Amino acid sequence: MDDNKAERIGNSADLRPSGGGVRRVLGRYAAGLRRLLGRPPGRGGSIRAADIDDFDRSYYLKHNPDVAASGIDPYQHYLAHGKAEGRIAAPLRLGSTPGFQRLRRDRDSVLVVSHEASLTGAPVLSWNLAAELTSHYNVVVLLLGGGPLADEFTRIGAAVVGPFRNIILAPQIADSVLDEILQQVPLRFAITNSVVSTAVCAALAGRYIPNVPLIHEFAAYTRPRGLFESAALWSGQLVFSTRLTLQNALEDEPAVAKCRREIIPQGLCRLPPRGTGDQMPTGEGERLKRAILGQTPRGDEFVVLGLGTVQLRKGVELFIAAAHRMVALDVATNYRFVWIGPNFRPADDFEYSAYLVDQIKRSGLKERLTILPETPDIEVAYDVADMLLLSSRLDPLPNVALDVMSRGIPLVCFDQTTGLADVLADEGLGDRCVAAYLDVHDMADKALAFARDAEYCAATGAALQAISQRRFDMRRYVTQLEDLAAIRRAELDAEREQAQRIAKAQLLDPTFALPPTVMYLSQEQVANFHIRCWTSGISRRKPFPGFHPGVYREEGMPSGATQDPLLHYIEGGRPDGPWTTRVITEHSPLTVPPAGTRIALHLHVYYADMLPAILRALEGNTTLPDLLISIPDESLCGQMASELQAYRGKVARVAVVPNRGRDIGPMLTEFGDLLREGYDIFGHVHTKKTVDIADVSVSEKWTDFLFENVLGGAHRIADRIVGRLATDPELGMIFPDNPGCIGWDKNRPHAELLAARLGITQLPSEFNFPVGTMFWARTDALRALLDLQLEWDDYPPEPLGYDGSMLHALERLLPLVVKNAGKRIAVTRWGKSNR
Repeated sequence: MDDNKAERIGNSADLRPSGGGVRRVLGRYAAGLRRLLGRPPGRGGSIRAADIDDFDRSYYLKHNPDVAASGIDPYQHYLAHGKAEGRIAAPLRLGSTPGFQRLRRDRDSVLVVSHEASLTGAPVLSWNLAAELTSHYNVVVLLLGGGPLADEFTRIGAAVVGPFRNIILAPQIADSVLDEILQQVPLRFAITNSVVSTAVCAALAGRYIPNVPLIHEFAAYTRPRGLFESAALWSGQLVFSTRLTLQNALEDEPAVAKCRREIIPQGLCRLPPRGTGDQMPTGEGERLKRAILGQTPRGDEFVVLGLGTVQLRKGVELFIAAAHRMVALDVATNYRFVWIGPNFRPADDFEYSAYLVDQIKRSGLKERLTILPETPDIEVAYDVADMLLLSSRLDPLPNVALDVMSRGIPLVCFDQTTGLADVLADEGLGDRCVAAYLDVHDMADKALAFARDAEYCAATGAALQAISQRRFDMRRYVTQLEDLAAIRRAELDAEREQAQRIAKAQLLDPTFALPPTVMYLSQEQVANFHIRCWTSGISRRKPFPGFHPGVYREEGMPSGATQDPLLHYIEGGRPDGPWTTRVITEHSPLTVPPAGTRIALHLHVYYADMLPAILRALEGNTTLPDLLISIPDESLCGQMASELQAYRGKVARVAVVPNRGRDIGPMLTEFGDLLREGYDIFGHVHTKKTVDIADVSVSEKWTDFLFENVLGGAHRIADRIVGRLATDPELGMIFPDNPGCIGWDKNRPHAELLAARLGITQLPSEFNFPVGTMFWARTDALRALLDLQLEWDDYPPEPLGYDGSMLHALERLLPLVVKNAGKRIAVTRWGKSNR
């Protein structure tokens, strides 16, 4: 019943993706990041040939355990796949590069990760961070993408590694690169700048390197989903530049609430000085000035700037609309509107740029408004600008806005679109500088006030300059980041010590404790993953079948204890309790039910194409229960006829039911009386598909996991389950042991209402339940639920959300009903099946 929650965790430094999962999972990750970066689909690019010596077989196998496990010849793999994927073929010769040779051995070293080296917001901040840090650290800069700032990092004394564009496609590259860096210098801490750099977070965590992730993006436009959650999992803390971006992250990825969150606006950034090979051509500044002011400036121009990449998020069309209103309302002023930024391509961009050209023409602004490409000489524009219109729909805390504030240039932005709006409101400038959300009339009216009153304009500019000096200080910003790194270092020291103690017990089952896309190398690395999950509260998993750390923490540990629950359990002598559950496997003994035991299996068939797989798995057993089948549409009868005719057991009843209550409703409302009066044991299986998840393979893997652990096919799991239930009257329910630990989520209010009707007086915070609502049970163990006599109108109508309904609550209440009846639960674990 509970919709599958896709595993969205990154791959730990030495817990690398294995098998076909890497191309699927990381392919989605890379595609989403390419969209975020505005790049076309593709492989990106390989590492620089200069970084590779000859192919090193042992190195390649060590750093690519998926290749080692596959048995494929490593060199052939590199030629066929690895090179295109950006995998590193041999050790990087970092020690011989000038950057590393310059590093001082009497200083600590820090790592700054920048998603690229372009002259745009986040990379410019990375350069400023590196420049500030070089005053008292060795600085290593890891670039995930290239750009003109690469040489500027070197000029300030940083050792530059990269660009490694394919780290986002294959995070094991981050493992390799980080190991090479650590051979040269130990790292005191790291700063990963931008959510795009989160591909490196897991590698840092796997080596216990404190990391301070800087988040500037809105979750609303960041894809794939899960990047914020992954950064929180691996880093333990997130630094947001604005309150607005934090609020948006909490709304879109609630798991962010489980980590430490700080709001620290970045300091004012300066642009790198020009290198000798990058000087402005003679007269270029004057040409840029004429492009802004016009070929024959009169000297009375009022210049309104817009800055940023030409894209919908930046609201260039809103800038044009505001300009149109300003000119219409104030024909006397000699306005010049200039947008400066890349990606204006009217010749081939028919999604946006071409419409901007048409809008400019139809607004009568062809002689007053121009769009210019990005320039390294933005100072020329600042020198002639009278104000800035920040027309972005979403723009966290743009460097350009801080730049104009520091120069005393007035600006107007939209409310709820940028963290700057909050700053201006807090400082008492909201009425002057913050327009209503996407209200171009209000924006234009506020801009007109500046154009019409020079003293008002100057006074506002001076106030903005004072705010800039007071609130956006780079030195203070870096000091705050250093403090967070120190806090995280102390936490990691404790995590490492606990992981090592857990690993010594050799209890962890990596095929259960890790997601299926991750390959493990050692018990300590699995323990590291476990500690991160349970310390952060994100993507929590059980360390081995039959043990729930959350239940143990709630019921087996002293109140207020902070030790990891698994470690406490191990060092406490592994006591029995409600946190341990008997596990039935394919090796468990087969027990024949007593003669006359009445056994049924309820099948809710919404997708008829899945019925053959269910019946095949069922008929691998000797137990052939009576089938009670519910379908939402009579047309499915014909699709199922041949399959049901071939079933060797009895098809007791096929019922067409309303599309209410998903799979639970038909079990309780259509067949409840029959189950209660006619059967001693019954199972519940349905044709599970999770349409909310875009990757069909994730849903299929989950369904296979459930079928294997409820029916089992050739391994006769159903026989073992039914036999155990039939011969042990104290056992009330058996269901697959889900590796993930899921709680009430949004369903507790619904559960409290149902619990009162069921006679359940206390709801635990942590518990096991049949995730996916597939199980076997003794009828008397669920009698209280069957006796509720729920009607079809009691169930919520479709479509249902991902979470937060009576049905999701019922799914979680099932084992509590069983325990309230005085019976126990058990779980199944078939082979190495995982999800």
